[in-house]
Amino acid sequence: MCMLCGVLIILVFNSVRSFDYEINIESAYQTFDGIGAISGGGATSKLLFTYFPKQEDRKPILEILFNKENGLQMLKVEMGGDDQSTEGSESSHMSQRNKISPRNYEFQLIYETRKINPKIRICALPWAFPGWLGNQNPYQNVSETANYVVEWLRIGRKIYNFEVYCIGVWNERNFSEIYVKTLRHILDESGFQKVKIVAGEGFEMDESYPRLLDKDFINSYDIIGAHYPGGNIPDYVQKSGKTLWASEDYSTDNRKTGEDLAFDVLRYTTGHVKRGWKILSHGNGSGNLTYGGTYVSYTNRKDLSIVIETMSHKSSLCEYSSPKPYKVRKLQIIRFKLPQKCQGMNISLNYDSPQFIRKDPSGFIEFAIKSDSFGVITTLPITVPRKQMVKVQKLPENYFDNFTDSYENGDEPRFWMPQKGAWEVRNGVAIQKTIEPPISWCTFEINTPYAVMAFGNKSRKISGDVKLPENSTANSIILGLFSNCSGCDIPQKNCEGLYVEFDYINQRADVFSKFVKRKNLTRFEVPLKFGIFHQISLESLSTSRIQITLDNLRKTIVLKSPTSRNGKFFLIGTGNFGISYWDNLSVA
Repeated sequence: MCMLCGVLIILVFNSVRSFDYEINIESAYQTFDGIGAISGGGATSKLLFTYFPKQEDRKPILEILFNKENGLQMLKVEMGGDDQSTEGSESSHMSQRNKISPRNYEFQLIYETRKINPKIRICALPWAFPGWLGNQNPYQNVSETANYVVEWLRIGRKIYNFEVYCIGVWNERNFSEIYVKTLRHILDESGFQKVKIVAGEGFEMDESYPRLLDKDFINSYDIIGAHYPGGNIPDYVQKSGKTLWASEDYSTDNRKTGEDLAFDVLRYTTGHVKRGWKILSHGNGSGNLTYGGTYVSYTNRKDLSIVIETMSHKSSLCEYSSPKPYKVRKLQIIRFKLPQKCQGMNISLNYDSPQFIRKDPSGFIEFAIKSDSFGVITTLPITVPRKQMVKVQKLPENYFDNFTDSYENGDEPRFWMPQKGAWEVRNGVAIQKTIEPPISWCTFEINTPYAVMAFGNKSRKISGDVKLPENSTANSIILGLFSNCSGCDIPQKNCEGLYVEFDYINQRADVFSKFVKRKNLTRFEVPLKFGIFHQISLESLSTSRIQITLDNLRKTIVLKSPTSRNGKFFLIGTGNFGISYWDNLSVA
């Protein structure tokens, strides 16, 4: 039976028609700048520093991501602007004019990543900007904005000892030629002549991209970046002579298909292709496979690596830039004609142990590949990607923080996810430090600085000590339960939940649902004073009864109709922008 099975396998194998693909290393035409990761779009790395507050505990994760052997080759971070940028709000390094905040966790992430791989390239890109730079327009005063950006680079150089490889303009928003030229001038004047400017950064290559090729502008920047290009790069961009980047690209929510494979597939590339290698041109070492799939060849003139995939259409769907329907044959025979000096290559598909394929007398290597496969064929020794696990502590059932343990001045409070504005810990107190509306990226109509948090229990109470200083421009304090208030779609959601606002000007407490366009439920008088700490709390006693506490005043309210209990977030904030102090915050 075993011999018969072997014969049948050979017959099936031989019945599949093969196609030849020539690998011509003389066709190298574009430099491979590397594959990187983005820590941005609003607090995407925030919980790394919450769950792993000690640097030594973060190291194993960063080793997996950024090791020299097959880790990511570039790290791009958000230059925080105190405003919502998809998943949250990242703290600016200069929320107020001439007041520096150098403890942003992105700086720390860069510092620790460079300990693992000192040669990793660092890039930065603003999503939002502090309000003092302009009225919802960072190009209102181009010199001020350029100097603000350069100050971030100075912090990196002076405090964290890193140099920036590139800087972007404004994430997925229109660029300004005058600003880019001014930024180039101020970078050069400030000792950052080597820093490259990435222009474009649009969501796909939109109608603004022809402006990048204007003869009076094309020499003012270095790289054309596009987000989610999906291979749709216009000819005029390809022929520009500029370095082209997919500067933000991933499969987002398609977790059962594309995204579930992404990082391990990526390491077939990063483990066997180094930054600075050349990509072979289409038809001469890179291209489409006849029966579905692609192959891309990279070389440094000495070694050669071919990354190959035959992912089905279903397995390739992404939230953005998904390919049009196509078919992939279940089994293909691939024949690569190798350069004369290459005697054979190592191959690993789908995490299989590597094998060596010797070149036949006619110069070809031949192998079979099934659909939904990926791997590498290379002259280098192969390191097969392996899944690695890091144990993460469980989300706590309850929460309490007095902001004294393991904090340094300037750190962000742990477990909080700011959605508008920014908090930092100073002298044992958490301070909301944004005093005017930022230049917003997506929620410019919201003027309420707030943060959310969620925990593992079914707590119904949030409390804390809160102070508005006498010179604060903030006029009220807000607490919330059962909220779904997060992300860029806050205005559309209108944020269900249960909220109370302590109004210092009108000396009252307003209870409401619907965070943006309020649905007022009740109000009552309360004594409030600027300049002192008040003990406040909001507790749900049942679906129709709540209890609100202000110092020694306790008020039980019966709601006329039940409010939504579907949201999972606790919420803190102020009704408008201004300094506020928070201490002894608890969820129980």
